[in-house]
Amino acid sequence: MNSVESLNLSILERGLAQSEIVAVWKVWRQGGTFSDFSPALKRRMTLSAGYALEGSSPALLSVGKESFVSKCFGSSWARSAIVQESTPDPELERLASGGYHSAIADEPSYDIMSVICRDEKDRRMKLLYERLIVPLPLADGTVRLTGCMTAPLVPIQWLSGQEIPTIRS
Repeated sequence: MNSVESLNLSILERGLAQSEIVAVWKVWRQGGTFSDFSPALKRRMTLSAGYALEGSSPALLSVGKESFVSKCFGSSWARSAIVQESTPDPELERLASGGYHSAIADEPSYDIMSVICRDEKDRRMKLLYERLIVPLPLADGTVRLTGCMTAPLVPIQWLSGQEIPTIRS
């Protein structure tokens, strides 16, 4: 069963989350904009629009080539994500939307997601990951985005097709 478990932000303050999640948190807490993140963090993040319809996730604007979602859905999907504007699984988009709406409302969202979803080739996978979504203004303050860092808690578990190897982060 798919689930999202909200976590207390104090976990981040104490540095008890995965290192890339804590690194994004620290930059954001210091009032950072997207340009303040290191190139290594930018390659692992996704950026989305700062608005979305209720019950849906915002349109994807950028998928870091080293991001967890790129590993889940494939590098060809990651390169075309701006055109597609969402992950290949509509149910995942609905489930993930609450965290984005919190960030759109200027509240960071930190949670653990446990989902079974499909990639663009319709292969099923089971995912368990930590996720931090923060509101991000651009350096000039004119546009607001949502930045998301995801970090797997366990390797991707492919549920269909024995020939598909486990991807490790």
